Amino acid sequence: MSGPAEQARPRPAEVTPLPRPEREPPPAGAPIRRAPGRRLRSALRALLRFLLLVAAPGAAMIAGAGWWLESGRFVTTDNAYIRADKVAVAAEVKGRVTEVPVSTNDRVSWGQTLFRLDDEPYRIALAEAEARLAMVRTEIAVLRAQYRRKREELALARADADYYSREFERRSALAERRAIADAQVDEARHEMATARRAVAVAERELGEVLAALGGDPETPDERFARHDNARARRDRAALALANTVVRAPADGIVARVAIRPGSFVAAGEPALSIVETAGIWLEANLKESDLTHLALGQSATVTVDAYPRREWRAVVTSFSPATGGEFSLLPPQNATGNWVKVIQRVPVRFRIEERPGDPPLRVGMSAVVSIDTGHERPLPGVVERAAAWIGGAWSGAAGPAAP
Repeated sequence: MSGPAEQARPRPAEVTPLPRPEREPPPAGAPIRRAPGRRLRSALRALLRFLLLVAAPGAAMIAGAGWWLESGRFVTTDNAYIRADKVAVAAEVKGRVTEVPVSTNDRVSWGQTLFRLDDEPYRIALAEAEARLAMVRTEIAVLRAQYRRKREELALARADADYYSREFERRSALAERRAIADAQVDEARHEMATARRAVAVAERELGEVLAALGGDPETPDERFARHDNARARRDRAALALANTVVRAPADGIVARVAIRPGSFVAAGEPALSIVETAGIWLEANLKESDLTHLALGQSATVTVDAYPRREWRAVVTSFSPATGGEFSLLPPQNATGNWVKVIQRVPVRFRIEERPGDPPLRVGMSAVVSIDTGHERPLPGVVERAAAWIGGAWSGAAGPAAP
């Protein structure tokens, strides 16, 4: 129910719309005129339809064709790392460390002293070996003197034997004429036999001395076995003494120094490491499917994560003879029943072309390498047939050339 206040409110007056004037239709054959705004909108819609239906698909097709042709030329991977030779330096002799003039991260050059061992025991051993060598040379000299003496003794024995032989013949002749007694003949016979035995003894003694001299008394000392043995011992002692000073085997940077003065080092025990600075290379682990068009000598571009705005040129130098899995601690056993195919990776080595002013490359740095194989993918068969058909239709439409 409405109250008395609502009944007393005046009602709004109704508004009657004005009639629109009717436009006269244009005469027959007269051109239709449109407003300038409508013509602009129509042109924009036509341009948009052209861009969406013709230009955009055409550009996408051209871009796709370009990508198809160029994507097979470059092989790129980010599974690449900087590598260099690492040398584990160890002493060849045992001893106590007396000096370590280098420390971790020091740059060293070839032949620079890395550490020293106590050389006193090795100096004593060298002196002993040199004394032994001198004794051997003295022994050889004594043998030569004995040879000369035995040779003289043999000559004297032979002279005595000749004399007693002639004496026996004279006494035998006198005994036939009964000029002397038979006892004198027996004495001469005994002296002749004794002289001949003395010659045999002298010859054996001379042969023994000659054998000790190697069959030739004029042989130089260096050709005697005992002399070679003593000299080898002396050289071994000298080498051991020289090895108490451990030097850098190559130019590089010292890493992981594990000794200090006073430490005891065993022979062959690594004391420190050296990362060589010469001959740094890049190792990329490429998928086996990426090796189809790779070859030695191909150029590559390398970017290192530590220097994103720098590029290095590199060249493919070698391929690993086996995949990385074959050198792992547990190589894959593909003959088992639960076999799942996994794409293997093959290490490929690149030589980096360093230039003056390039930042230093550290071993183990991550890198991205892109190899230019020079390979171009062929167009798909459908595209080739379509291009051939379009070319034939165009040639037929153009007609034969004018004479």
